[in-house]
Amino acid sequence: RVAFENLCTGTYTLNITKDGYKSIEIHQEVSCHTSKGLTEFLVSNAPCCDNKIIIYAKDSTSNAALTDATVRLSQNGQTITTKTTDANGRVAFENLCTGTYTLNITKDGYKSIEIHQEVSCHTSKGLTEFLTKTPCHTATLKFQTKDYDSGEILANVKVVVSLNGSVIFDGYTNSEGNIVIDGLTAPDVYEATFTTDGYQTRTIEMTFVECNVLTETAKLKKN
Repeated sequence: RVAFENLCTGTYTLNITKDGYKSIEIHQEVSCHTSKGLTEFLVSNAPCCDNKIIIYAKDSTSNAALTDATVRLSQNGQTITTKTTDANGRVAFENLCTGTYTLNITKDGYKSIEIHQEVSCHTSKGLTEFLTKTPCHTATLKFQTKDYDSGEILANVKVVVSLNGSVIFDGYTNSEGNIVIDGLTAPDVYEATFTTDGYQTRTIEMTFVECNVLTETAKLKKN
């Protein structure tokens, strides 16, 4: 407490300072026969370092948690620490001071992402980040064509494979009704269309989540 007495009417300026705190300035008007009581709060200059950032890393397609993703925390271009996500795709950075942080999330087979996050006093930030798989180019489609009713092998069936409406392959099944299309990109969705004389055209959609081999029997119905 501090008191200023025997003041004349008018407007006064009060500056309050204390080591370790931000100074404040107050303007106060006084009139005749009055007593003004003011309570003022000073904010500490000490850094606020009780903050937390929690990252949840997930696959952008399946929404599954990503284990063992690497998360690097940095500030002003300097790395503070690096951690890996747990079985729930979670990693936490605690005891952070106020400020803006950069988080880089990387995992083999995925595109890395960078996040900028500001934290203020007494806060806990939870962020869910979705990583997209890096495209690969070794996916393979294998088809065998057969008669729908008899199961008999159908040779020389024309097969057209499209991606996003554009034809990327066309060819014919061999004498055993087989055809292989390789060098495809994943993740992606392809359409394969089968046509041959005397049979109804059939289209099959094939979805690659990763680069592997998808096998399908295309059974065609007679006209």
